[in-house]
Amino acid sequence: PNSKKRTVNLDGHITSVFLEKEFWDEIVALSKQNNTTPDRLISDIDQKKTTSNLSSAIRLYVLNHLKNEHEQFQYLDSLNELQHESVCSTEGPN
Repeated sequence: PNSKKRTVNLDGHITSVFLEKEFWDEIVALSKQNNTTPDRLISDIDQKKTTSNLSSAIRLYVLNHLKNEHEQFQYLDSLNELQHESVCSTEGPN
């Protein structure tokens, strides 16, 4: 597998997580979007996790973030379609 052991600092407590490169890259990207560090984001995930395994909690966090983002795009696409249909129906036939 392409999991890699990564050392993180959780509020002064050093621990390790095993994450695939894709999940780690997403954590880094999300950290940048939120003007924070991967360690701080992971500390937040750790405090709110509902599973005992931090690596799993990180994967679930990334998955849920991407699912929410996808749902938002689908919603915006449906709004755009409705607006387009509304414009087309009010213009009438050419």
